[in-house]
Amino acid sequence: MLVVSQKWRYLASLAAQSAAEFSRQNSSSQPLLWIDDEAASKEAYEAHIKSAEYRELHRPAATNADMGLFGGEPGFEKSYRVWVDPDRPHMKHVYNQTALAKNLRYARYGYFKRDMHLLDVDKLIRHARLLPTPKRLLGDFIYQRVPLSDKSCSAFIRYQLEQLRMLEEWQRDSSLASAEEMFERMIVTNIPPVEVGVETHAEMIRCCAVCRDWNKGWNVYTQRAREIEEEEADQKNDVYTLDTNLFDAVLELCVACEKFVEGMQVMEESIQRHLKPRPSMLEKAMLLIAIAAERLDPIFSLNPHAADPRNEEGWRDALTGYAQRGLDAWALYDFYGIPRTTASVEAYIRMCSMLHKPMLVLEALGLADAAHIRLSLPCYHWAFYAIRSLPDFGGFVMDIVGQLAPRGLTADYLTFTTAFMYCAVQHDGELALSLYQHFVHSDINPTPEMVLLFEQACVRCKEPRIEMLLAAEAFIERLESVGSSVDRISSIYDQYMELAAHLGAVGSAFGKLKKLLSYGKELTTRHMNSLLLANSNASPPTGGAAMTDEIVSVFKLLNIQANDDTVHFLTLCQEAFGTSGEVDRFLEEIEEARRESPGMTLGTDEDIPVREDPPHKLRHLATEWRLRPRDSVLKRYGQMSRHRREEDVGSMIGSTIPFGRYPGEKVV
Repeated sequence: MLVVSQKWRYLASLAAQSAAEFSRQNSSSQPLLWIDDEAASKEAYEAHIKSAEYRELHRPAATNADMGLFGGEPGFEKSYRVWVDPDRPHMKHVYNQTALAKNLRYARYGYFKRDMHLLDVDKLIRHARLLPTPKRLLGDFIYQRVPLSDKSCSAFIRYQLEQLRMLEEWQRDSSLASAEEMFERMIVTNIPPVEVGVETHAEMIRCCAVCRDWNKGWNVYTQRAREIEEEEADQKNDVYTLDTNLFDAVLELCVACEKFVEGMQVMEESIQRHLKPRPSMLEKAMLLIAIAAERLDPIFSLNPHAADPRNEEGWRDALTGYAQRGLDAWALYDFYGIPRTTASVEAYIRMCSMLHKPMLVLEALGLADAAHIRLSLPCYHWAFYAIRSLPDFGGFVMDIVGQLAPRGLTADYLTFTTAFMYCAVQHDGELALSLYQHFVHSDINPTPEMVLLFEQACVRCKEPRIEMLLAAEAFIERLESVGSSVDRISSIYDQYMELAAHLGAVGSAFGKLKKLLSYGKELTTRHMNSLLLANSNASPPTGGAAMTDEIVSVFKLLNIQANDDTVHFLTLCQEAFGTSGEVDRFLEEIEEARRESPGMTLGTDEDIPVREDPPHKLRHLATEWRLRPRDSVLKRYGQMSRHRREEDVGSMIGSTIPFGRYPGEKVV
């Protein structure tokens, strides 16, 4: 891959050469540098926003002061605001048994069926309520002999794409098959005339991207779009031309399937066609560079025992090449005059994080503040991940966590996980304790990864404190009360016992050992050695020779193998509290086993490594609703787009719904 990448041209020089060539070809009074295929739609949208019809539909609701002229009748109240823009569905309708219920009835698909030849299919799918499934909706239009343009066909596939995105990953295969059937039906339908154009192909490629089906997306639909363009070019018909919408969809497929080489080829082809790229295309180009850099990084290598390639010249050259291409993609925003958005800053920060460029990440945060670009939570997740190797940035981390609320953001579990990761890598237990105080006052359930990173930060710090042990114990109790689908209790208790060992809290460590046994977990030599160290650091009456004898008896009872660290910690216990016959005999057995072992050593305890997983590799919880806001409003009032199944007979529909199942229906 490295040999191929050296032949690629940088995007910035390619864009400059393409613009110069296009301006020479189109020498007119106002020379053009590129083709902006979004300009017409943007102008139409701006004209629509400024139109009198739009202002009439979006006029503000009449206030009580405006209604003062009509207040002569006692008990008169201002009427409800009936119109709610379906594109902004945060306002819910008032459903009751009055004539105002017409508002929802007239927005239903059945009301529009009589005028199917006059409908804008795209608007219908975006706004209408209680729509049938995409396949049935397409069948209705074809049976009514409605001619379908490329925009209408793409709206049908986009409707199916929405359904795909609302499904879990394991449920998407049948939904993708429905999209393929709809696409094939559009192709073979001659009466009515159906135009399957570039936009429809782009939506099908996006469906494949959601399902991560590279073969169908690249080898079937992208290839079909190119073949049709070649056929149209042979017939000298310029109607069918690949645009930035299709290239954006192909780049989305490349990002989903992690195809860096093909993605860069698509980006270069778009520039060579003199097309002005969309902002999302540049974002996806930077994401592809981040993916390629991640593959080179030995931290994420599948073979952990492989030689570290960071010392090799080829690895450095490859990383430098990726960094140059990434900075070129970032510079194209200025070259084409494209405003940077939250998504573009997030993609840039992620790319710089994977390229090991933390200073560029900090510069991007400053640039976003100066340009008044609102940052999202993932921006800060990647920022914490990028600076994890920089010492003395604890104040920066605390400032960011404290500024989230004034910026309109709420810290989530990934925010605290990445912040605790910084603490664990930097061995900063005091910062972890300060972050824990923030965490306590946020309504967030802990995760095993979060608790483990917090404990590792406290264990590795220079001077552990008893407050850290108390916080770790409260952290573990809260995690156990919440529960988790991932079992890391052995590692969590191991780190807790090591922290207790440094502080001499032998009673707390012994309590966790008993709890591990009650959970049915296997005790390790490391657990027992932590107990011995805790006993050596404890003061009477908590620690003592009797506790040493008890730990040795547990060693023998459970047949746990001792190692060199066991000898060292037993010696510390002997120096602190004296010895006993049982301890001496146990040490003799260990020495005999050591003499018989190869190399005259029994090994030492291995530390639990700090997992430096990037934010997108961390375990993501199902915290987001896979529903559109419109659907949730319908659910709240019992308006279900799917009827209940026959077996749901005990639901007593309407008994808890104030106005019945549908507007205008009497209360059950």
